[in-house]
Amino acid sequence: MATSWPGCRNMLCLCMLGLSSVLTIATAASATGGGGGGGDEAALLAFKAELTGGALTSWNGSVSFCSWEGVSCTRGRTPPRVVGLDLLKGGLAGTLSAAIGNLTFLRALELGFNWLHGDVPASLGRLRRLRYLDLGYNAFSGEIPGNLTSCVAMEQMLLDANNLVGRIPAELGNTLTQLQVLRLGNNSLTGPIPASLANMSSLWHLALGNNQLDGPIPPGLGGLAGLQISTSP
Repeated sequence: MATSWPGCRNMLCLCMLGLSSVLTIATAASATGGGGGGGDEAALLAFKAELTGGALTSWNGSVSFCSWEGVSCTRGRTPPRVVGLDLLKGGLAGTLSAAIGNLTFLRALELGFNWLHGDVPASLGRLRRLRYLDLGYNAFSGEIPGNLTSCVAMEQMLLDANNLVGRIPAELGNTLTQLQVLRLGNNSLTGPIPASLANMSSLWHLALGNNQLDGPIPPGLGGLAGLQISTSP
């Protein structure tokens, strides 16, 4: 069985065991420094420009961007494309650049446990291949972007322990039907729990605690076999 993403949270790694078998990853996809993949390299540099932190010290033009810390790329493809960005507990501070949405081959984005603030960029909705999104335990504010519903391959979405406000997007469960883990706890979300969540037939972990949600729990959630609903953050 394939191994899980190295930075993912221990409890949630179980669901990620199959992901690395789907991705073909190389930490050095090009023998020459910076060759090819100009669009992805530009997006990474724009991402870096809005952040500070020791994890980004290796991000320079002396080597291929596929060798930068936390970056995983395709292998055997010219130019190489970024498929994974793992800076979990990377000591990062700043805002998340909208340029992250230009990494259109990205399948895993792990930025949990940093000091990121500002809005969650709506450009994440362009990442149609994204399967794993961890922005948890930061200081993001504003609302959950409605166009995250366009990330139709998403399997795990972790936005817990931030300062998010507003409602959970009503259409979330109508399009993210492959979602297995949804963590939105410990924010300041309001409004009802969307009935569409009952359409997530693969959902097994739902954490919504420590918000200001109101209304009943949608009865359809009771029909999801094996679903664990957490009321803690």
